[in-house]
Amino acid sequence: GQLLELVTDDVAQPIYLASSGDDRLFVVSRPGAIYVVEGGSVRQSPFLDISGLVDEDGEGGLLSMAFDPNYATNGRVFVYYIDNSGDSVLARYERLNENQLDPASGHILLTIDQPASRTNHKGGTVAFGPDDLLYLGLGDGGGSNDPDCNGQRTDTLLGKMLRLDVDVTPDADPWHEP
Repeated sequence: GQLLELVTDDVAQPIYLASSGDDRLFVVSRPGAIYVVEGGSVRQSPFLDISGLVDEDGEGGLLSMAFDPNYATNGRVFVYYIDNSGDSVLARYERLNENQLDPASGHILLTIDQPASRTNHKGGTVAFGPDDLLYLGLGDGGGSNDPDCNGQRTDTLLGKMLRLDVDVTPDADPWHEP
């Protein structure tokens, strides 16, 4: 039998696919937009378009998204992208309506400096775990074989898996200790 099923071929540079738990699929496009696929068709208006904030050079771009476990009630979505400075950004957006996030609601939760001269190893998947914490996998920042040893260093977040509590109050520490 067939193992793969074509969702759509109407989205440029698709890099990630997500579901909000209903019959729609959400396709993340590296240039900086997320599209809704419903009934096999792509909605003309994007779910979110932040292409003006995104640098897709090398292995950059809008790389992934995650629906808050309580999305049905709070309407929050988290995205991971490389910004126009080449740095990693984790941001939260809020629902405007069922088929669109409010681009003005963007709130940057975390910005991580990336080595300026490298355009690879940006990493980039965000997902909620069964513990309702947000996990963010980051690349080592580039260069073959991690020349800066970022994956082994404790003074950088590059090359790490982060576990974040996104439900903390603004003055609280977002890092969740095991």
